[in-house]
Amino acid sequence: MCGFFGYISTNLSYDVIAGLKSLQTLTHRGPDGFGVTVGQTSSAESVFYLNPETTTLAKCQEVPNNFFLGHRRLSIIDLDTKAFQPMTNEDATIWVVFNGEIYNHAELRRELEMSGHTFKTGHSDTEVLVHGYEQWGEDLPKRLRGMFAFVILDLSRKQLFLTRDRFGEKPLYYSISQNEILFSSELKAISIFPTFDKKISHRSIINYLACGIVPAPLSIYEGAHKVQPSQTITVSLENSSKFSVNTYWQLQYATPPALSTVEWRDCFASGLHDAVKSRMVSDVPLGAFLSGGLDSSIVVREMSRLSDRPIETFSIGFTDKRYDESAYAQQVADRYRTNHHTLVVCPDDLLGVLSDLQYQYDEPFADSSVIPTYLVSKLARKSVKVVLTGDGGDELLAGYLHYRMHAKISRYLDWCPGPLVSLFIEPFASLWPEAVRGKGLVRLLAARPRRRYAKHWCDDSLVKKLMGDFGGMSDCLFDSNWPSGDMTLIDKMCLVDARFFVPEDAMVKVDRASMAVSLEARAPLLDHKLFEIVAKMPLETRYDGRYGKLPFRDILGEDISANFVNRPKKGFSVPLGRWFREELKNDLYDTLLNSQSFVSRLLSSQDVSRLIKMHETGSRDLSPQLWRLYVLEKWHSIHGGEI
Repeated sequence: MCGFFGYISTNLSYDVIAGLKSLQTLTHRGPDGFGVTVGQTSSAESVFYLNPETTTLAKCQEVPNNFFLGHRRLSIIDLDTKAFQPMTNEDATIWVVFNGEIYNHAELRRELEMSGHTFKTGHSDTEVLVHGYEQWGEDLPKRLRGMFAFVILDLSRKQLFLTRDRFGEKPLYYSISQNEILFSSELKAISIFPTFDKKISHRSIINYLACGIVPAPLSIYEGAHKVQPSQTITVSLENSSKFSVNTYWQLQYATPPALSTVEWRDCFASGLHDAVKSRMVSDVPLGAFLSGGLDSSIVVREMSRLSDRPIETFSIGFTDKRYDESAYAQQVADRYRTNHHTLVVCPDDLLGVLSDLQYQYDEPFADSSVIPTYLVSKLARKSVKVVLTGDGGDELLAGYLHYRMHAKISRYLDWCPGPLVSLFIEPFASLWPEAVRGKGLVRLLAARPRRRYAKHWCDDSLVKKLMGDFGGMSDCLFDSNWPSGDMTLIDKMCLVDARFFVPEDAMVKVDRASMAVSLEARAPLLDHKLFEIVAKMPLETRYDGRYGKLPFRDILGEDISANFVNRPKKGFSVPLGRWFREELKNDLYDTLLNSQSFVSRLLSSQDVSRLIKMHETGSRDLSPQLWRLYVLEKWHSIHGGEI
C-alpha cells in the first residue's frame, strides 16, 4: 500500500524539486521510505535512488530529464529494500509505480518463472507487475486478483500504461495536456505541480451538489481526471493526444445453473473463505474493523477460522446511543474470541477531526461517515498496519433496506402508463414543501425505476438553485451506470451500486481515511471472483423480499442468534441534523453566509439562508444539503481553485 506521483513531458525539462514536492504530499500513504527515478524517455539511461541525500539529489538535478517517477512506500509485503519502487526490468526499459496489493501474486510469479522470467526480489507483488507486463502486455490486469492502481512507463514501446482495479478500491488521477502527462494516487500531488491550472469544473460542481461526490472520470478540476474502475488507458509518449481507453472486466448477471439451495450456499461459503484467506497474507500485523453489522461480523468469523491466534478487532462506540452498535460488536468479538478494542466518542471528538479530513480529501466529499471511519482507522493503526473491512456486502447480497422500498414502489407504480405518471404524479411530488417531512420519499415518484433510483442517490434541489435550472439531474453521472438487459430490479440496483456507489463513495471514504494514518484497508467482500459467483446465484438465495444477505444471516444466525441477524440495520452515521441546529449552528452561518465565501459565488445568500432556516424550523432534516455546502466551503478554503 503506497502512493505515487509522476510526470512525463514531450518537450520540457523540469527541476526534480517540483516532482519531489508533489511526492511529499503523499508521505501519509507511504511513511516507510521512498524512491525516485528520473531520466529521458528517448533513451534507457536513468538515475534511480532511494531515500536520497543531498549529494544524490544534486546528481539527479544535473541529469537532463523529461520524466519523473516517485513512490512513497508503506511496507506490507516483502519488507526488503529490493522491493522498493519505482521498480524496473533487467534492461531498464519498463518501470512501474504501484499502489495496492495483488493477492494472487505468488501463483502468477510461478507461472512467469516457468516462462523464463527471473525475479530479483523474494516475494514482491510489484515485481510480478513488471514481468507480467512483459509477458502479457495490456492484458495484465485481467489476470490480477487484488486492489490496485499502477502506472507502467514502457520506454521500448514509447507509451504509458495506467490501470485501476475492478471496484476502484485504489485511486488514480491523471492530467494529459499537449506537452505533459501528470499522474498520481491523490489529486493534491497534481494540483500543486507548477504547470497545473486549478480551474474548477462546472460539471463536477453540478455532480457534487447533486450526489455529494465528484464521480469518475471527472475530478473537481477541469484539467485532471480519474481512471475509472476496470479501465486501462494507454498514452503515446511522443504524442499525448494519442491514447486509447479500454474496459477489461464487466460484471454480468447470468441465468443460474440448476443447483440446490444447499449447493449454492456451499459454493458461496467456499468463495467467501477463499476471498478472506487471500487477504490475510501479510508480513506485518493485521486486524479487522468490527462494527457489529453483518458484513464485518462475517469477515471476522472467517478470519478467526483461518488464524491460529486471536484476531485484533476495532470498533467505534458513540455516547449517543441512537448511533451506537458497540454492544453488538462486543458480542461478535466474544463469540469469536478476538482481542477487541473499542473507542467511545462524543460529539466533540467527531467535530475535532473535520479540518484534518478536509486536507486529506482532495475533492469535496460529503459522506459524513468518513468521520467515524477516520477515528476507527486511528484506533487500529496503534496496533496493526493492515485491516480487513466489511465493505461491499450490501452490493454483493442485496443488503440495503432501500432495495425493498424501491421494489415496493415499482410494484405499485410501474403498472401505470409512463405519461400518466409524468403528467400527474411527478407534478404532485414537486408541489410537496421542501421543509416538510416525506419530501425525500415523495420525490421518488417517477415514471421509470432508472429515474427513481437516480433520485434516490442524487438530489437536484441544490443544482436547480445554481443559476436556475443549470444542468439538473441530466448531468448526473449516476444515470449512465444504470445496467441494461433482462435483470431483476434488485440485481440492477446491486449492480449500479457496485459500479457507482462503491468506487465513488465507499472506497473513497475508506481509502482516504485509512491512508491518512498509514493504514492499509482490504475488502474481501469486494473480491471479483466472489461477485462472479453471486451473479450466477438465483435471487431467492440472496434476497427473500424482506431481507437480503441471506447467506450471512444463515451463518451468523447459527453461530450467534436470530435476534442478532434480524435486528434493524444502522448506518455508520453521525448526527448532522442536530449538529446544524446546535454544535455547528454558528459555524454554519459564518461559513456559508460569508460574502467572501466560495459558496456565495454559486448560490445566492437568500437561498442558503432560507435552507438553513428551513432546517432549523421545519419537520424535514435538510442536513444532507447543508453538509454538502459546508464541506464544499471547507474544502475550497484549503485546496482552492477558480471557477
